[in-house]
Amino acid sequence: MNDCNARYYRKMEEIRYATFYWELYLENSIFWNRGCECGAAIFTLGGVGAWTFWAQCSTLWAIIIAVAQILSVVRIFSWRPKRIELLSKILPDFQKLANFAEEHWGKIAKGRLTEEEIESLIQKLNHRREKIENEIRPIYVPERKKFIRKANQKANQFLDYHFHN
Repeated sequence: MNDCNARYYRKMEEIRYATFYWELYLENSIFWNRGCECGAAIFTLGGVGAWTFWAQCSTLWAIIIAVAQILSVVRIFSWRPKRIELLSKILPDFQKLANFAEEHWGKIAKGRLTEEEIESLIQKLNHRREKIENEIRPIYVPERKKFIRKANQKANQFLDYHFHN
C-alpha cells in the first residue's frame, strides 16, 4: 500500500471510529437521561404517596418532596437533552460520511484512482467531518476513555471484517 492509500485508509478508520464513538456517547446519554427522568418521577410520586399514607412522618415526606424538587430543577438545567438532540442529528451524517469513505476505498485499493484524486477525497472527508463536528462544539462533551476503547475495538472489528477478508 503506497503512502497516499495508507493516508486514505487511516482517514477512513478515523471516521468509522468517530461514528462508533458518538454512537456510544449517544446511547450513554440516553440511558442516563432516562434514569434521571425516572428518578424524578419516582420521587415525585413517592412524595405524594408519603403524604397520603404517612401524614405522621412529616420529615420523611419533606425529604422526598425536597429531592423531587431538586431533581426537577436539575433536569431543567441538564446538558443531556441538548447533547442527545445534537448527537442524534450528527450521527446519521457521520454514518453517511463513513459509508462514503468506504465506498471509495474499493477503487483506491484496486489502483483505479490517481494520487491527486485520492488527495481530493481526503480533503473532502476532512472538510465534511469538520463541518459535522462543528455542530456539537456548542455543547460540553467531555472525552470518555471507556468510549474511546470501545469505539476503537468496534471500528477495528468492522474494518477487519469488511476490508481484510
